[in-house]
Amino acid sequence: MVSRKVCAEVVASADLHHRRLGCEMAQIRWRRFGLAIAGLVLLLAIVTLVPAVFFKLMRKIDRDDANLLLNIECSNNLLVGEQTCVSISPDDQYIVTGGNDSILRLWDASHGTPVRQYLGHETRITWATFSPDGKRIASTDMDGTVRIWPVDGNKEEFECNLGNTWITHVSFLPAGERVVLTASDGTIRSWDFADSGKLFSIATEDAPITAACVNRDGSIIATGSSKGFIHVWDLDNGKLKWSGQGHGDMTTAIAISPRDDVLLTAGADSIMRTWKLSSGDPLDV
Repeated sequence: MVSRKVCAEVVASADLHHRRLGCEMAQIRWRRFGLAIAGLVLLLAIVTLVPAVFFKLMRKIDRDDANLLLNIECSNNLLVGEQTCVSISPDDQYIVTGGNDSILRLWDASHGTPVRQYLGHETRITWATFSPDGKRIASTDMDGTVRIWPVDGNKEEFECNLGNTWITHVSFLPAGERVVLTASDGTIRSWDFADSGKLFSIATEDAPITAACVNRDGSIIATGSSKGFIHVWDLDNGKLKWSGQGHGDMTTAIAISPRDDVLLTAGADSIMRTWKLSSGDPLDV
């Protein structure tokens, strides 16, 4: 027979063991809870800090453009009326805007402050763009006039009126002394404004021209019409390279890839198409 004293010792020993085991389990649970809390804090820190750092970096990358647009919008209503065009200089130093008030405005891209105004247009400005070297600005208006301005002054260098039409696109060619224009009457014109000489004029069958794009080396212009047709022209001789029905409705946008091998077009039919620039073969079939 086991004595009562031995039984009591056994019970006490078992009770002590259970208490120790309970303490160890509690410690394990608290450690796990502490690790969970630490993990949650770390996760919250990552979720909070990483986007903040990312957006701070993006703001730093885009500060010239984003801050400029904000500054122009908020700088005491410096923009007057509806603005119809905007362009950034190749060196990101300036922005030019034009609108319904017929005034072309040059802005400092770092601070969003006005630099100068260009006066001369009498109707709504429809297009404005910088030359490749950033030294000139070409602007057009609703009465068919194109004007060339110096960035470092406000005296007009060149003016040409195309007559009873309005210009839908203007591009400088790489040399910076020649521009290509498209107009609502369906014409394409190339001008060497340094010599005040018209190089050629093309009368297309589809008016108006609603979209246009010049390739990087200035040898080709692609145009789209209100009827959805696409035309690609050789700017060295003014001859048509190829044409085709691109869209069932108006062509609204045209772009040429940086490698000058693919033409992209978009239309009011809600379709975007891709073409081989050299031949016109569709690439999206």
